[in-house]
Amino acid sequence: MNTKSFPNLRFIYSLTKTHRKKMAIGLLSLVSVNLILLSLPMVFQRYFETLSELQEANIQELNTQEEVPQESHVQKVSQQIWLYASITVCVLILRFVWRRCLIIPAFIMKRDIRMKMLNKLLDLDLRYYIKNKAGEQINLISRDTKQLTEAISWGTIALADGIFSIASIYFILIVFYGHISWIALLVYPLLSILVIIIWPLVFSLYEKVNRLTGDITELTREMFEHIATIKSQSSEDYCANTFLDLGKKIVHAQLKISTFQSMFWPVVVLITSLGKISVIFLTIWQIGQGNASIYQFIAVINYLIQLDFPFIGLSFALNAQQKGLVNAKRIRTMLDAKNSLTSTIESTRAFPSTHLSLNVRALTFSYPDTPHFTLKINALNIPQNSLIGITGKIGSGKSTLGKLLARLIDPDTGHIFLNEHPISHYSIKELRSHITFIPQDFQLFSYSISQNMLLLESTLKPPDYETVYDLSKKSHLTQDIQAFPHRWDTLIGEHGVMLSGGQRQRTAYARSLTLDPEVLILDDVFSALDYHTGISIFTQLIHMRKNLSTVLITHNIPLFKNFDHIIVLDNGTIVGEGSHQHLLNNNTYYQECLKEYKELYEHTK
Repeated sequence: MNTKSFPNLRFIYSLTKTHRKKMAIGLLSLVSVNLILLSLPMVFQRYFETLSELQEANIQELNTQEEVPQESHVQKVSQQIWLYASITVCVLILRFVWRRCLIIPAFIMKRDIRMKMLNKLLDLDLRYYIKNKAGEQINLISRDTKQLTEAISWGTIALADGIFSIASIYFILIVFYGHISWIALLVYPLLSILVIIIWPLVFSLYEKVNRLTGDITELTREMFEHIATIKSQSSEDYCANTFLDLGKKIVHAQLKISTFQSMFWPVVVLITSLGKISVIFLTIWQIGQGNASIYQFIAVINYLIQLDFPFIGLSFALNAQQKGLVNAKRIRTMLDAKNSLTSTIESTRAFPSTHLSLNVRALTFSYPDTPHFTLKINALNIPQNSLIGITGKIGSGKSTLGKLLARLIDPDTGHIFLNEHPISHYSIKELRSHITFIPQDFQLFSYSISQNMLLLESTLKPPDYETVYDLSKKSHLTQDIQAFPHRWDTLIGEHGVMLSGGQRQRTAYARSLTLDPEVLILDDVFSALDYHTGISIFTQLIHMRKNLSTVLITHNIPLFKNFDHIIVLDNGTIVGEGSHQHLLNNNTYYQECLKEYKELYEHTK
């Protein structure tokens, strides 16, 4: 085992922290079972020797016509039968104990690891999700945790059983039967050498299979999520071919693993058979010399048969270990991932009790693997209790700016100040409750309309319908929902597939109304609505939030008519600021954006 595996072994050991006492009892029970079972060949040897003595006594009695006392032989046979029965009962009890103490903790560990991974995924910022596919994370939580806990439970059982049984049987054979078993004891270590050679080669193949399985999980997820697009663009063949190509790569790697395993088992049988054959020939020679008996031969063969399974079990344990180390490495990498939203000082600064203002100074930002800045803003001010509009053409950096203001991502350079203090000085959790960003690529859950509006708070209890009715009214959804057979309890399917684009957007908007933060940033949340519905909803929103700050990111420039301040972006920089009328009179780029919007509106109308 190379030194690179040590961090993964330490990680696996840390997972057992709360279960070590129970697992120690389980291992002790497992060793006790093996110790008891090791006595069976000797018990049977003594039993057959007693029966042989009894038979000789009977023959002697027939030949001499004299009564030979047999009570002692019968008593010995009876004692050995009772001993065997007692051993059987003890083995059954101890096997129950070690299964309870070694298998059940694995289920608890699986639950705890998955919960820890979920909490980590919820804590990580958006940069992590840009770099890592969702399908890979699903695979980590499901497949990798299952294989890791199997390695900890069954792998530990096979490893402990193999090491103890091999050591014990070798000791017994050397001490009590060394004169007829020494050749076999020289042959069996070849199995360990074979395991050491083969299984390290399998490690990289297991890594490849896990990586490809993550890719195919991600592809499947995306296919289901975008099935309407796939069908509308006749992309079924492309998706099927991509899926088939990944499947072939997985099969190719698994065939290599299977090839190693197919080579391994016949060699195992060959080596163990050579050991037994050597014992047969040596025993025949020793019997001829008067140094061994047929009953010793039976005992040795029984021990060698018992030796087969521990060696095979040891190979299974090493196989499970290789899988477990791969899984541990992948899970540990995810758990060690750092949230890039770090604080420059301890996030204990009291949140401002007054209304909030945001200021941007010398800010730059670029996404990973992009050669140029997505945003480059020298100065930007969002005063308290203000109504701010942000507009610009597609790709100008509007959504990125909204995410930065809400601190979903951090800038590469520069600062965002909240009431004259860097935004990084405040607790992220508290910040989220005061500054909320509603993205344009909103997500709905496959629950009911009411549960989506209430942020899934009612998945385990009846929803507060009074609140739901109020949210529906404010988002102009009441009439639409009443047309559904189950109304607010209607299940909307994956990503709200049962709703129209406008209904999905209004449902997501209704959800945002439950938060009521001091600064609400809306990213094109009315894009799927007709002009008049959008105007009506937004007018109502402004009335509700007249003493709070609202930032609207949109192409719908006519909405900006009564805004306090409008920011115009182009290629990540501010190219205009001011009121709606001021920009119409003085900013050519703003005029172009308005013209493009009107042309699009007339075309879609």
